[in-house]
Amino acid sequence: MLWPDSGWKVLGMDKMQDPKKVQLYFRKALLVVHPDKQPVNCDSDRRFISNSVFAALNDAFAEFKTEPGVNL
Repeated sequence: MLWPDSGWKVLGMDKMQDPKKVQLYFRKALLVVHPDKQPVNCDSDRRFISNSVFAALNDAFAEFKTEPGVNL
């Protein structure tokens, strides 16, 4: 879904057992897709994807923080 040079790495579920690690990887993912971090001359598709993924990550993390047992 992301552009080829994004540096995005697929994480296994073993990395998602600890809420602190989830938070760490969430922040790393935000750095990859943050709309303000995209090159000024990037195409409109990349800008649209970065905005969409950024919003989806924020929504998912907000929901994750409300799960029982997650104290961040």
